[in-house]
Amino acid sequence: MSRNGKIILISSISAVVVIAVIITIILVTRKPAEPSGGGTQGQITTESRTERTEASTAIISTETQTAATEQPTEKPVVTEAETETQKETEAETETETETETETATETASSEEASSENSGKSDREQMYDAYRQLIQDNLEGLNGYNWQKMIDTYGEYLTPLPIGVGDVNNDGIRDLILFTADNTVQADVTMYTWKNGATAMIYSEKNFDVQVAGGTRYLFYVGTDGYLYLYNSMGDENWTYTWFRFDVKEDGSLEKKEILRHRTGPNADNSGIRNEYSDESGEIDEAAYGKKEDELIGKMDLILGFNTMDNEKIMAVFEGGMNHNGFTVQSANDYFDYMLLFPE
Repeated sequence: MSRNGKIILISSISAVVVIAVIITIILVTRKPAEPSGGGTQGQITTESRTERTEASTAIISTETQTAATEQPTEKPVVTEAETETQKETEAETETETETETETATETASSEEASSENSGKSDREQMYDAYRQLIQDNLEGLNGYNWQKMIDTYGEYLTPLPIGVGDVNNDGIRDLILFTADNTVQADVTMYTWKNGATAMIYSEKNFDVQVAGGTRYLFYVGTDGYLYLYNSMGDENWTYTWFRFDVKEDGSLEKKEILRHRTGPNADNSGIRNEYSDESGEIDEAAYGKKEDELIGKMDLILGFNTMDNEKIMAVFEGGMNHNGFTVQSANDYFDYMLLFPE
């Protein structure tokens, strides 16, 4: 064997020996293998791992719940339009509640009034309603007392603030009220009784005024059933006017001029001028006098008046003309009388 072959052989044997030693060391130092199943250590390890897993799961679950609990609740965003709508809805609800309450109150009042009127005749209800109108206008009625300061014919002609009579020819007595809240001007209002309630059928502001020469007037019902009015007003120039009240389709009254006399000095003060007219236009003095006599001749019942300046009318008064002009007290007495002795 050559020298090189010997060297290779020795090297191979050395390598085998080294490998064998390493294997022996490994086998000596290696611990016996743990049993694959049923061992106590394995059970403990497995259980510990399971417990750790379950604990971790519980912690994660608890943290999730806590986070959900601690998570702030988001409030709904309310727009300005929604706020206004809510306010309107609340206001409508409140209004509906108030309306229902008012309606219930009115119904109760109506039922109470109906209960009070049950058993009363229509005439009794009418005069009760007229009494109430007088009470409602009491201050104004008592305030109309100043025309007596220019009364030249005595206390008898002091104006009476209430008149009662049929002014629209329907067979029912109506109510006339003269009221004033000062000592310069007064108003007149007329009421009728229709369908179980009072109804205003005529009203005129500043009907009677205490300026310059003042106002003179006379309301009366004629034998033809119409309501008439004689009125005069003036100072240097005077106007004497006769009116008739026509009944309109709605039952209210319409004041219509039917005769007039104007008098006063001419523009150049050369004399006194007199102008006469009726519904058709200008007429002469004789025609005016005749028509005036006809109007005075049909007077049947006087309902309101103050100081008179017409001698023909004064003659009718002196003859004992019937009149239904009253004070507040005498009007209530008249209602009592009419209920006791109805016509």
